[in-house]
Amino acid sequence: MIKIKDVQLDIIQGRAVDARGDALVNPCDARCALSDTLDGIRVRAGFLKGEAGEDILGPLTPGAVAWTMEDGSPNRLVIHALFADRGRTDENILRQACRNALSLARSRHAEILAFPPLFQRGVAFPARGAVKILAQEILKFARTDPGRVKRIAVCLEDAGDYDFYLKEMSGYIRHIQDELGSGPYVTVDIIIEQPDGIVVIERSNPPLGLALPGGFVDPGESLEAAARRETREETGLELDDVRQFHTYSAPDRDPRFHTVSTVFVARGRGIPRFGDDAQGLKVIPKDAILSHTFAFDHKAILQDYLNGAY
Repeated sequence: MIKIKDVQLDIIQGRAVDARGDALVNPCDARCALSDTLDGIRVRAGFLKGEAGEDILGPLTPGAVAWTMEDGSPNRLVIHALFADRGRTDENILRQACRNALSLARSRHAEILAFPPLFQRGVAFPARGAVKILAQEILKFARTDPGRVKRIAVCLEDAGDYDFYLKEMSGYIRHIQDELGSGPYVTVDIIIEQPDGIVVIERSNPPLGLALPGGFVDPGESLEAAARRETREETGLELDDVRQFHTYSAPDRDPRFHTVSTVFVARGRGIPRFGDDAQGLKVIPKDAILSHTFAFDHKAILQDYLNGAY
């Protein structure tokens, strides 16, 4: 059991349909068919609604949700969520579907919500990334406005899935709560100038995509020291001519939680190589960098930098 403010998160071995709850998540297809993880239940025919109570007539779009009621006893809310469509998904779809399912449970006044695995095997998305996205969205939901939701049960019938979800979810959430606290979190990002362009990393954890090197400031560490440490850990470079650029603090700049980041500009010294926290590194020419997709608000930061803002 993990306590996140007033919400209890349980990761249990068993079927979601057997969990004691008044709401179930159905990882459905676009037509809201019941997945194998909810085998054995029936839903009311011709009774499919959106979050605002509107009738749902057509297929769901990826990331969308709808609801109906279980037919019979127990009479539970069934939240249909399209996490993947025909074997394909991405981070935005997964994050939106998790967020929408949690929001729908709140708006329908559910108190106990059961999640099965987000999708069946064969979906082209890293399993570790999907589990961390679910953990991030549950953490954010429980910390903000969960309404009457008091318990979220993530139910894994397969023993291997259970061990995997337990390790990844509990480890991630305990790290955030025990080591980082409640936030907002102080971070740094670094625009590293090389003769042939700007150094960026390819993230291995969600949020996925390209990003500026950077990370959390440790207790007792200055911003400048954090910038040098993160650069060394993520790129193998040392920094020269380090100067502060600007601080970015929009609450939604990071989809996981509120971060306040001071951005530095510096010249990189050495041979760039990516560290353990990344899955790749690139040096992109300045005139091409805005054609790429970035995590967080890093594209906007680079736009400010290229425009000579601040």
